[in-house]
Amino acid sequence: MKLQLSLIASALLLSGCLEVEDNKSNQELTNAVNAQNEILKQKLQQQLTLSGVLENVSSGGLLSGAKVELVVGDKTYTASDVSADGSFTIVDVPFGSDYLLKVNSSDGSFLNLFVYGTSRGEASTSVTENIGTIYLSKGVDKKIKVEDLATKEGIEGLTFYSYTHIVKDSREGAVSTHLEDGYKSTYDAQTKTYTIKVPQDRANTILVSFDIDDDKVDDFSPESNRFRRVLNPNMSHSYLISNTNLLEQDTILLNKVEDTYHKLKLRVSLIDKNVKDLLGVSVTAVNEDGNSFDLVFDESTNQYVADVTYEREIRILVPSFSKDDMSYASNSARVSRGDNLQVTTDGFNNYQNLSYHSYNVDLDAAEIDLVLAIEEISFQSSIEMITASRVASDYSYRVFYSHPIGLLEDSVSLVHKDKISVIKGNASDSDLWLDGQTFISEEDVNVDVEVSLSLNNTKLFMKPKSVLEAGSNYQYVIDDVKDLASDINADVDNDNSSVFKTKYTSTTFDINSLVIDNNNYMNKGLPIVTQNTAGQNVVANNSWGNANLVLPANLEEIFENFTIEQVSYTKNGAPHIDFERKEIVRNGSANARTFYALQLAMNESVTFRRGVSSSRYFRGMAIEDRKFSYVQLGYNSFLDHTDTSENSVTFNYSYELKSGEIKTGTLKRFVQ
Repeated sequence: MKLQLSLIASALLLSGCLEVEDNKSNQELTNAVNAQNEILKQKLQQQLTLSGVLENVSSGGLLSGAKVELVVGDKTYTASDVSADGSFTIVDVPFGSDYLLKVNSSDGSFLNLFVYGTSRGEASTSVTENIGTIYLSKGVDKKIKVEDLATKEGIEGLTFYSYTHIVKDSREGAVSTHLEDGYKSTYDAQTKTYTIKVPQDRANTILVSFDIDDDKVDDFSPESNRFRRVLNPNMSHSYLISNTNLLEQDTILLNKVEDTYHKLKLRVSLIDKNVKDLLGVSVTAVNEDGNSFDLVFDESTNQYVADVTYEREIRILVPSFSKDDMSYASNSARVSRGDNLQVTTDGFNNYQNLSYHSYNVDLDAAEIDLVLAIEEISFQSSIEMITASRVASDYSYRVFYSHPIGLLEDSVSLVHKDKISVIKGNASDSDLWLDGQTFISEEDVNVDVEVSLSLNNTKLFMKPKSVLEAGSNYQYVIDDVKDLASDINADVDNDNSSVFKTKYTSTTFDINSLVIDNNNYMNKGLPIVTQNTAGQNVVANNSWGNANLVLPANLEEIFENFTIEQVSYTKNGAPHIDFERKEIVRNGSANARTFYALQLAMNESVTFRRGVSSSRYFRGMAIEDRKFSYVQLGYNSFLDHTDTSENSVTFNYSYELKSGEIKTGTLKRFVQ
């Protein structure tokens, strides 16, 4: 019977539910399979219910007319009516899906708000997911003037966007990518005033671009340091300012940016060693800011032509290509500004070899004609890397090769350097670690990457397929590629990216989020983790430990300056005066290292892979598993703070955020 049941179960896993004819001779088997069918049927019918609560934080704020919708792909789910307490539910939501939650007010009781998130990945004993409280606010129309600082004249042609969305947890996305969600400013030409709708009682971000003529060059820059310059995929350069700063301003002063860009018409002739024009070739010009201009073929002159803008230098790039059963290598020319316009290009000498040429043209020339020689390549030519980009803000990477390449199965990989792996003794029956033991390693791990070729297979583009782990080191590694001309594999030198570190998705900071931890495996005198992975209980032991002020891991992304000054502490109910100053961040540079908090029981045995520094891991803290920074508050040891015995530290603080916001105050924190 066991053999029969095992075979049936294996088939069930492969094909889903089975039908078994019920008969008296095999009743036991029939009952088992039917029961399994019913379990599978229930799981297939399970759907996620999403719940949450709306709260209008404005004084006298109402939720009347509130409507909640959830969008997943091209399907919209409507929530139940919002209850008096603001609660709502949405049923039949698919598991593991990116969603957009829309909260709208039909009568203007609050500003619309959008939540970007991801539903829970799989079903469990509970199929309800609570996304918490969504804070709403009444809207207020803010009227502002924008003036030229030098002339005091009003500036037209700007558009302010007020963002009313949030991105939950690790959902990919940034504030600057959701223009369609925001409220858009209007302009009154008579009063020369912009009007923008902002939340009255909730923080949000205002975005504006000062590139009025849309030429990817800022025409103005803000006088106030409360603006933060960012890159935006939907606009050119843009600036962010918080609505709280905007509410305090009636006039924004801008400085006219001196136009240092120059216009030039390029006329490029491509020739081979027989001085024959090469037609139908892809030619591109790139300036120093990375802006590209495609050259268009002019049949009347047999030249490639483009109007370009540049500041100091413009490069003309020709990828390798094949034409009339011949293969040609890539090449480039350059025009740079100095006392004159200097043109550098290649021609052929009397031996039909490429020969470098450099000559000057009048600095005020509006048009330049240049000739660029393109060399034939044999099928035995080796591929070289011509240039590679820096890893971009979206962690994409580009490499340009001397002639066309093809990709092999393992040509490109994106390596997560020294990824932390924690294997607990009770995690699996198939690993080597016994219950009560935890193994910690740091190893390079490949992550999925999107790869494509363009420019006649001479430009290789790479981008992560999923969100990368914040605050971690990565590197693009390119192994053998195929030389399409010679049909051989080639390992090209220097085409790997440099190691880059990912940024954190959030740079917000709340001083009240700071905690002081004495790293003694206890909180309020009781074990943080009550059992080890072998199920053995931990005995409470409120032991002494140094007071560590736990800080965000991304200090340099949040702060320009951050200083604390300890003024007093209380140990076991006895107050003490103690002054000590800690300069945590100065001019954007942090004086604190990054560590890793790992919640394990005090009686858990921990083994580190060879080469892993155990000093980077704190195993007795009350914070969740994550990277963090810390500073030690003096040399005093503390027990946990409890209801019967106070242990605390009081300190003054002052900090300046990257946005320019400055705050000072005094904070008391209990030791945990």
